[in-house]
Amino acid sequence: MKDYLRELEVEKLNITGREGLPFWTIIHFFERTIAHHMKVTTIQRICELTAQGAPDNYFYIAKNSVDVYQDERVEFNQFKDFKILESKDRHPEAFWDLIVNLKRPIVFFDDGIERIPLYDFTYNEALRITSFKENSPFNANLEGAGGSLVDLFYAREREERLRNEHLNNYLGQATENIERIVRTSQVIEDPNTPAGVQYYARMNLMKIMRAQDRLNEKVGINDIHIDERV
Repeated sequence: MKDYLRELEVEKLNITGREGLPFWTIIHFFERTIAHHMKVTTIQRICELTAQGAPDNYFYIAKNSVDVYQDERVEFNQFKDFKILESKDRHPEAFWDLIVNLKRPIVFFDDGIERIPLYDFTYNEALRITSFKENSPFNANLEGAGGSLVDLFYAREREERLRNEHLNNYLGQATENIERIVRTSQVIEDPNTPAGVQYYARMNLMKIMRAQDRLNEKVGINDIHIDERV
């Protein structure tokens, strides 16, 4: 991975759902959760890079989703049509709408030498299901960028203090263990993140978190545990 794309901290998360769910419901939950993780992590990357001074027009989003049967790293030349991030454009929301609305959105960053994907299934931080037990209730271990996982599975706790308190009580972990995880929501609020990027990133993160919150409720996620850092 390029130096300017620092590796995100990878965390392990164990989740348990409610009993009596049909298998297609569980599959749908994981499919959407993986997509949400992809979107939230991409938003975090955009905010990090623009906070470091990267111009808006260095970001390209493909107008089509990544192939569901992708078996190697995503390449820029796989796609024909793109939308460039332009905060001063009359319709900057078009770029951000693609992130939210596409099933598997892919954003490329142009570093002047090559255009690299901000999220790819080959990256360590990409979300993976490392173990799964279908026995009712289902249980799974997830592994991926920790900040995105925390934002997705604690979507209801909007206030930082309440979120930390909830995590501390729920998991029986020290508050400092939770605070070490840099969440996407924190990266967005970095004062170095440009206002235009910050506005759309914040708005779209909330949309994704609400969608994940509904998923979590539908499958009855009632037991969550963050393991030690990978």
